[in-house]
Amino acid sequence: MTRYYHFGGFYVCTICFLFTLQLIYAMTNHTWTVSPPAAVLWLFAAASLVLGILGFHYKPGHVAKIRNWTTVTLSSLLCIVLFLGVLRFLFISEELMKTEHSPD
Repeated sequence: MTRYYHFGGFYVCTICFLFTLQLIYAMTNHTWTVSPPAAVLWLFAAASLVLGILGFHYKPGHVAKIRNWTTVTLSSLLCIVLFLGVLRFLFISEELMKTEHSPD
């Protein structure tokens, strides 16, 4: 069972990382995004962190240890970055510009 946790956490972390890169690219260049919202990506990163921690018991070799530490490190960094992004969106949202009359 720990093998499934190990590989599941790694694959979810990789997919979440790729979607986060696409989300950051779309936000900086003002283009279309195909990734889910940051809150959903944060949930996936948190699930990947939990699966990575549960997968520490799977130790067939050195490659698995490196993959597991990569999963835990990358998913924890993603959790922090995405959580700050969600907080920014919730509390420091941009106000719409209000106009009272037309410039004509």
